[in-house]
Amino acid sequence: SLTYKDISNNLTFQRNYKLEFEFEASETVPENAVISQSVAAGEMVQQGSVIKIVISSGKPTVALKDVVGMDYDDANELLSADGFRVQKIEQQNDGTHTANQVSAMSLVAGLSFEKGTSVTLTVWDDTPAPTEAPSQDEPTSEAPTEQAYDLIP
Repeated sequence: SLTYKDISNNLTFQRNYKLEFEFEASETVPENAVISQSVAAGEMVQQGSVIKIVISSGKPTVALKDVVGMDYDDANELLSADGFRVQKIEQQNDGTHTANQVSAMSLVAGLSFEKGTSVTLTVWDDTPAPTEAPSQDEPTSEAPTEQAYDLIP
């Protein structure tokens, strides 16, 4: 199958026909390959005839929405509906964040990506970080205890 470059650089095509190109996204036809043409292969046409050729611009793309701050389930539903494959990783929560809230995205929001692209969402888990027990040197909030000392005369 011919590509856009093959056709647009072919002097015979350019001299004998008026070529009109249109580009459209395609899930199945590779980028720059012919999707369709207004004249069937092998059909006889007069010199100077207009031939319309549809060229693949590649797979459809979609802008990635910013879902930081959203609940993971809502973000997953929104991005999946746009054609993204969503993955989830959890980040330890220090107790100051809402569990299951998206804190980061692996791709830049606002840019366009091919449908089917994977995006990883980092979310806060629901387990607060463990607190450290005070060391022996640190004072505690407990009342002081009496301590016995052996005094040697």
